[in-house]
Amino acid sequence: MKAGVLAAGKGKRLRPITLSRPKPLIPLAGTSLLDYHISALLKSGVTEISVLVGHLHELVEEHLCHRNGIRISKQKELMGTGDALLNLEDFLDGDFILTYADVYFQWDKLKELISAKERADHVVGVTRVKDPWNYGVVLQEDGYLKRIVEKPKKGEEPSNMVIAGIFLFSQTIFDHLKKINPSPRGEYELTDAITKAAMEGEKVVLVDLGDRWTDIGRFEELFLAQKNLFYDILNGFTDPLPEGARVEGSLIIGGDFRIEEDAKVEGPAYIGKEALIRGSINRNVTLEEGNIIGKNSSVEDSILMKGASLGDNTVVKRSVLCDGSHVEGVELTPSEYGLIVSQNQVIRCACKINGWMI
Repeated sequence: MKAGVLAAGKGKRLRPITLSRPKPLIPLAGTSLLDYHISALLKSGVTEISVLVGHLHELVEEHLCHRNGIRISKQKELMGTGDALLNLEDFLDGDFILTYADVYFQWDKLKELISAKERADHVVGVTRVKDPWNYGVVLQEDGYLKRIVEKPKKGEEPSNMVIAGIFLFSQTIFDHLKKINPSPRGEYELTDAITKAAMEGEKVVLVDLGDRWTDIGRFEELFLAQKNLFYDILNGFTDPLPEGARVEGSLIIGGDFRIEEDAKVEGPAYIGKEALIRGSINRNVTLEEGNIIGKNSSVEDSILMKGASLGDNTVVKRSVLCDGSHVEGVELTPSEYGLIVSQNQVIRCACKINGWMI
């Protein structure tokens, strides 16, 4: 079986992170959601994968150039998920799996999708969320899809069950894609084609992916996805680990690093090569490479990309520091808020920050 992975979007809601790093390659727990998807698909019996790229495509191509069985396709103009899938039509023959590269799901749920195909023409992964108005909302009957309402107005959503970005399609989905009209925002929506298939009598069965699912389209969800990935990796799903990385207790070690005598590392955490730790690393932290944690400083539920650093006397929680950025003297409180610092930016101030600061 073949699979397609949609990884072309601009990730506008995650700016400034996605100005320099495509959303599927944001480092999470020492891996990325793109690597996680590829490993999950291969582990589930998929033999060939086509990754559709667009925004910052050259970074994705460079990242995947060493992987066997991976084909790269380019979406020249971002015209919606329906148009994205049509770009892969020549490659995806027979029944195939499709995933959105910016969602986290339990990798073994793919087996449920594959087995469910026996009783339907198409299979759609779904989940229940607190904010269904941000997604394609599902109307169903006895476990089969009736129709999808794309991003209804808040308070008018027909249910809290939404499309989860994981599908198993037969070839007829391409026939429906070629018949749909652009949405009000001028895009060709995959959800319109799925609704059309159901309304024309094809069976579209739903598979519930459970509550260990998240869409990293917003800052808050990055940290939940990272937490879930740490759990998966430290409990045996080690395929996404970078070459040369190893697991030691609650730590994933990506290379040589230095830790000073009074420093503290709690974990789960990923520590990349050439890191210098003089302060404290608490739970759910990724240090990608060449990071410095200063004295009397601590970091928790955060991502420090290549070369990002904390000076002395700095407390960072639920934050992302992009490549080459530096924060010093800042204390973030309370813990549910965070700091997003773009590439090569420097903040030096003795202050407390309460609330999202980008």
